[in-house]
Amino acid sequence: AIFPNLEEAQALTGEESPTRVADLLHEKFPLVVVTLGKDGAYVRNPTTAELVPGVKAKVIDPTGAGDAFAAMFMRTILDGDVKAAEAARVACAFAAEAMEVIGGQPDSAESS
Repeated sequence: AIFPNLEEAQALTGEESPTRVADLLHEKFPLVVVTLGKDGAYVRNPTTAELVPGVKAKVIDPTGAGDAFAAMFMRTILDGDVKAAEAARVACAFAAEAMEVIGGQPDSAESS
């Protein structure tokens, strides 16, 4: 599996559209999830080619949102018989929630 954001996928493929970059990356990887920030994610595997819409968030700190997305996507896939697009929906919601709090740097109470 590979989880590039759109900018990374464009750099890897030389293409612009999420659909095209996912198709090209899918030639090398069985599961491709191109994250699109507020616009969601594009999922490509042998049975799915689907744009999953983003979830609105009151963004306070986007630090780690991509990692939160990838972690929740994989957890959802591993926890049950869930299709990739459904895992992406869950992951989009989790990433949106993660951006609504300060992250990346613990405050003084957390570090003691």
